[in-house]
Amino acid sequence: MPNYHSHILTSNHSHIIGRTDPITGDTVKENDKVVFCAVCKSCFLEESWIYMGGRHCEQSETLKDIPVVETKLVAGGKKEELVVELRDISPNVISKIINSFSFAFGFLACGALLIKFFLIKSQVFEILLLVISSIAGLIAASISSILTSSRRFKQITKRDMNDIRIFKTHIKVGKKRYSLVDIKQIEYLGRANPSLSFHFANGQYIEYDLFTHSYDLLELEKVSHITRLSLHSDNKDEYEMIQNIQKSSNGDIVIPDYFVFD
Repeated sequence: MPNYHSHILTSNHSHIIGRTDPITGDTVKENDKVVFCAVCKSCFLEESWIYMGGRHCEQSETLKDIPVVETKLVAGGKKEELVVELRDISPNVISKIINSFSFAFGFLACGALLIKFFLIKSQVFEILLLVISSIAGLIAASISSILTSSRRFKQITKRDMNDIRIFKTHIKVGKKRYSLVDIKQIEYLGRANPSLSFHFANGQYIEYDLFTHSYDLLELEKVSHITRLSLHSDNKDEYEMIQNIQKSSNGDIVIPDYFVFD
């Protein structure tokens, strides 16, 4: 048994067919057996991979699945209408540190100003100082939290890589774009760690974890008006909500038959 993954190309792999084998210079055609380097994702005819000793990029790992097509550009550069956005709202270490420093700064700065301008020492003043300084710290931390959760800050700190944005013609996950033309179904699975999967016409799929995302099933229903949406959940209450959404929607929503509660 070979120690690499090989794939037979079909008409569904039009984004691969037509490439040139880096070793032989031959054009990759339908029904060819190919191997993909796991590092650079270059496509080789199986004979070329064997000829190279099963190694490329100084390693021997190969891709288990054929790479899916990514849309690099949106035609015309026009700003398209956003249908649904699933944002990663989990605070990271940088945000927590900035928010903590903001609270401390607001607390200490306000306390210092009160002491400087009101040199009164009494128990009432100390209580008032604590209350006002705490409020100032909370305000500073709140402003900091708003700024660190903004899209611009997330782009700078590279925290937008898990955001899922579904447009009318494509899907963007971080910096990756996938054309809806190549996607036959979007699937939501409600469980302990909810997930969203994109199923491609070539039989491949990509699954994204929604564990730290802000999402709303009623908002997700909008997707059913641009492509098929499969909804299912192992939570009875959420399953009943899904049934109600399907009944009231005019979109293409399917619920697997095997998700049935007694």
